[in-house]
Parts: sequence; structure tokens; C-alpha cells
Amino acid sequence: MLDGRLIKNPAIGVELPKRRQSERSVLTVEQLINLSNKCDEFEGFVLLAGLTGMRWGEITALLVRDINPLRQSISVNKAFSTDESEKVVVMTTKTNQNRVVPIPAKLNPLILELIKDRNPDDLLFTGRKGRILNYGWFMKHVFQPAVKQTGIKEIGFHNLRHTCASLLIANGTPITTVSGILGHASTKMTLDVYGHFYEDDSAAWINQVADSFPEVDRYKIGTAERIAISQ
Repeated sequence: MLDGRLIKNPAIGVELPKRRQSERSVLTVEQLINLSNKCDEFEGFVLLAGLTGMRWGEITALLVRDINPLRQSISVNKAFSTDESEKVVVMTTKTNQNRVVPIPAKLNPLILELIKDRNPDDLLFTGRKGRILNYGWFMKHVFQPAVKQTGIKEIGFHNLRHTCASLLIANGTPITTVSGILGHASTKMTLDVYGHFYEDDSAAWINQVADSFPEVDRYKIGTAERIAISQ
């Protein structure tokens, strides 16, 4: 056009570069324990978040009846969220799927103490006035001061979820199990988010397969070298 305007967007059809997966800060087991120890009465809350990967809305919405002490498991079937007026509402989980998460054996005594002599419909974790635990209050008065005391850099509450994923993957947990614990809609989602936690250990796996083969002997027939697999 004479006035300099374009009739058609020249960028249409141009493939955009893929967004690079940002590195996610995670805690070691020792750092997680140290951090939780500095969260006072919320020690179990932080440990459970770091070892199960539950989202903030999921863990704060847990009721006493969601705990199965016999099976040592937690039913994750709802989550707290806020509507347009900032009012807290009960929603389904992020992927609209319920899941059962095992309680780490070493946390079982702590969880049993939390549900002792309480009504089934009581919230498992609450603020100091018995109300729904407020994210802003918790971060300002509990989590951030604890993080500062430990000297850990760039750690928010959601990093506890990343910590759970990294610990599971580091211990060789199958991707399907990791995905189920975290409540992802698919294993593809898990790999998209946490694929960078997997080391390139292809050589180790190939050697592990090769170790199952019988010994290989070499001998020569004339000028030709042959390989025979001893039975």
C-alpha cells in the first residue's frame, strides 16, 4: 500500500522457535528436612508437599477423611482455588482426575498425630486460627523466613513439587509412576516438564543389556577373525 500498511501479515506461517525449558530449582533431601525443621508447626506440611508433590490447592484442601491410615495413603480428589472476587472455592484437581498418593513411611507417625481425635470433615492443615491456610500469610510468615534461615536461593512453595519429581526420577522411578503421583494428565506432560531431570545414561542401560549376554570368545580360522558366542 502507498501509505505503508501491509495487506497481509508476513509472519503468518512462520514457525516459532520452541520455548526452552527453564531450569527448575529443587532441594536435596537434606535441604528439604532442614527447611521443614524451620517451619515450626508446619514442618509436616512442608515435608508432605516435598515428598508427594501435591499442589498448594490440593494439600490445603485435604480433609482428615482423605487420609487412609491402614493403607498409608492420601486421596487427592479436590483443590482450593479462588474465584474472580478472590473468594476461596472448592474445585476438582487441576487435571480433573482423582488420585491416591502413598504416605512416605517415615511420615506416617506424623500424619497419624495430625488426624488423632479429629473429625473426618476437619481440614488436615489450617492457619493458626483454624481457617483455610492462606498462601500469602504462609509464605510471608512461615516459608520465606524459613528459606532465608537456610540460605537456599530462589525457592518458592511450588519448588517442593519439583523437588518431589527430581527425587523420584533420581531414584529410578518409572515415568508412569512419577506421572501418577504428580497428577499429570499424561506421561508426555511429565516428560515435557521434568525431562531435563533425566541424565543421559544410555551407555549404562546398553551395558546392562549386554551384561545379560553370554561371554564372547574370539578365534581365528585361517586369516579371518570370527566371533563365536559360547553357550
